[in-house]
Amino acid sequence: MDARTSGGIAWLLALAAASPGAADERDDLAGGIEAYRGADFARAIQLLEPLGDVASLDEADRARALGYLGLSLLATGDRQRASAPLRRLAVLAPGVRLGAEELAPEYRAFFDGVRREVLSTVRLIDRTVPAGRAGRVRFSATLDDPLGVVSRVEARTGPRRIALAATDLGTSGARVLAADAEATPGSYRIVALARDRTEVAHTGDRPIPGATSPVQRPGPIEEEPSHAWLWAAVGAAAAVAVAVVAIVVVLVTTSSEPADACGTLGCLRF
Repeated sequence: MDARTSGGIAWLLALAAASPGAADERDDLAGGIEAYRGADFARAIQLLEPLGDVASLDEADRARALGYLGLSLLATGDRQRASAPLRRLAVLAPGVRLGAEELAPEYRAFFDGVRREVLSTVRLIDRTVPAGRAGRVRFSATLDDPLGVVSRVEARTGPRRIALAATDLGTSGARVLAADAEATPGSYRIVALARDRTEVAHTGDRPIPGATSPVQRPGPIEEEPSHAWLWAAVGAAAAVAVAVVAIVVVLVTTSSEPADACGTLGCLRF
């Protein structure tokens, strides 16, 4: 077996963990994975193909069956058939990753393309409005999800998670989801989550409409302060200025005398 078709595929730990189910179907799953790793792709396809719809297997095991079936079909060169189980895998667990380094890059790229195609079908349109009462907001969105990827829609406001409940089912398959909640100023984001909790769509961060801050009450009205002290200070400053000017005049006058003119305190030199 060459490196391009070798095993070593690792799913997310949550999907790879063993789960209870019918013994024979679990045996078929284990046998199909072993056949894939042994490059017996025809045998792997034979064992894994019926398991995608088996009710006794939980979602983790069905995801593993669909993933290995898709890879077995890719290994035989049948991309058209491989797209069907990989598409179902992307609906069931869009967060799953093919983790083996030796896995052929084109296999990984093929699945990534299928996943992008699946997730592009999910549309989330924000309808959030004030709920009509102070401090409350109706978080609301229209979800268009024809393939059934989304299992939960919630509004996120900081650490809070507000689940939106379906309030109406449209004829087009779109669902209208809403929830009333207390809201404070800030921002929110509505997100759509798949079964494996992968975030598959969101509205982006937006300001919370209608949320207001507590009213700031003005302080008590005070009388305007008297300015008498100000006028007194101005008068004092003027008096000081006059005294300074007088001193300067005396000094200048004195400096105009001959250099050897002496007073009672001796000769001044400038």
